[in-house]
Parts: sequence; C-alpha cells; structure tokens
Amino acid sequence: MTQTDLAFLNGQYLPKSEARISPMDRGFLFGDGIYEVIPCHHRKPIGLKRHIDRLQTNLRAIGFAPYASDEHWATIITTLAEQSRSEHCGVYLHVSRGVAAKRHHTFSKDLTPTEFAYSFEIPAPPSSSNKPHAGLKLKSQEDLRWFHCDVKVTALLGNVLHYQQAVDSGFDEALLYRPGGRVTEASASNVFCVKDGIVYTPPLSNTLLPGITRGLIIDVLQDHSQIEVKQQDLTVEDFLAADEVWLSSSTREIAPVSQIDDHLIKGGTSGPMWERVIDLFQEHKYEYA
Repeated sequence: MTQTDLAFLNGQYLPKSEARISPMDRGFLFGDGIYEVIPCHHRKPIGLKRHIDRLQTNLRAIGFAPYASDEHWATIITTLAEQSRSEHCGVYLHVSRGVAAKRHHTFSKDLTPTEFAYSFEIPAPPSSSNKPHAGLKLKSQEDLRWFHCDVKVTALLGNVLHYQQAVDSGFDEALLYRPGGRVTEASASNVFCVKDGIVYTPPLSNTLLPGITRGLIIDVLQDHSQIEVKQQDLTVEDFLAADEVWLSSSTREIAPVSQIDDHLIKGGTSGPMWERVIDLFQEHKYEYA
C-alpha cells in the first residue's frame, strides 16, 4: 500500500481501494451529509481549527447531535496528511447520516454516521515568484442553487451543473449572481475584486459559503497590512469594472482571474495587489489555527 492510497472509514485506516460503503447509506441516496476539504502544505493543515469548527457547526445545522470531539476529527486529518506521499495535499472529510434499512425522506435519530476521509495531491502554494501562467476565465450565470449555500452539504448537484455549464462553454468556472446581478460566489470558490487599492468581497449570508481561505485572507490583510478590505454587496458590473478579480478556495488559495464572459480584466493574470497579498498570505497563514 502506497501512502497516497490510505483512507479512513468508520474508525479504521485502510487502503482506499478497499473502502466500502453500503448503497443504503443516506449519503449515497440523498446526499445527506457534510464535508470539509482541509489543505495541508508541507503536510501541515492550514486553518485546522476553523475547518473543524465549521464541520461541527454544519453537522448541527442538519440535525446531527454532537457525537465526536474536535480531537477526533483533528486526529483523522493530521494522520492522513502525515501519511500522504505528497507534502502538498488536501484531506477530504465526509460525514453522512449513515445507513438506514429503508429509503425514506425522514430519518431516525439513532443512525450511526458514516465517516470517510482520504488525502489527495494539491499544487504547491502560489507566490509572486511562482505566478500562474494564465488567469482563470469565468462565465457569469444566475445562481439557481438552494438558499442554504452557507452549509457545506455533500449534495452539490447545483454547483456541479453550474461548473459543468461553464466548462462546456470554454470557461474555467462559473461566477454566480442572484436576481438583480448581486454576486454570491463562484461554483467552487469565494470571490474577491480589487478597485482603487481596496479589496472587496461579498458579505456572508445564507447564499454563499463562509470559506476558510476567504476568512484567512481577510484576517491576514486586517492584521498584517494597511490594505482596506470591504465586505459589501457587489454586482457583476462591479467585477467587470475591477482592477483585479480573484477566486479563493482551500486548494487554489488565491487565484487571479483574467476574464469574465467576453470581458478581459484589467489586472490580467496576476496584478500588483495579488502579488502583494499572496506573499502576505504565505507568510502569515500558519498563524491562524
């Protein structure tokens, strides 16, 4: 068994190829569960406590009674990161409501949750000296997902369809907006834009995920720079008029955007603010547990 084959399933570490989950699992039948993706660079998790806090919050949000400690989740994550062959890896952690004898929309409170996790390779962190060769291209789409996008559920079909539509149209990801043009997020990322030296991002609400990387970026800038960050409603037009546009996520960290629809962003692949912020982020991201 190579190190990258290791997985965790219901209390046991085993080769990923040997992991088996019942087809009667509600995670399979209903997408009834919560997940996290924890980035680990040099096999060290980034924002570990924040990821675990969000996991616990989201489990409660869908009706799980508290049943596992923070230490339980931390042990799984750190073990898989330490055993990964790649020093830059992500740990995918998935908790479903478990197996029921009968498929039914309602659920029993006494089901045993299914816990599954594994590690996978991710790119090394970007920096101003290690710039992306090209910025990402986004296709704007009306956000047709449900109204609890702040909960990180495993039922991601809405995100999947938005993402796939963008890719099928020759873009890298979708930029989502609600009626009136108010931007929420991208199909698998949070979004930022820069205008006249100020960094903007949509405020948290039930229509977008409280991304861990998003929060770390805001904290790093507030604690370690004079760069102003504003969380406010933004429209597609605001992004089109921006000097720079970024996506943030656990695996991308901060990725510059070069195009939205047929409009080229002024900052191109990596503007001066991105270069400044990405280096600040690399310098300080480990300070936030």
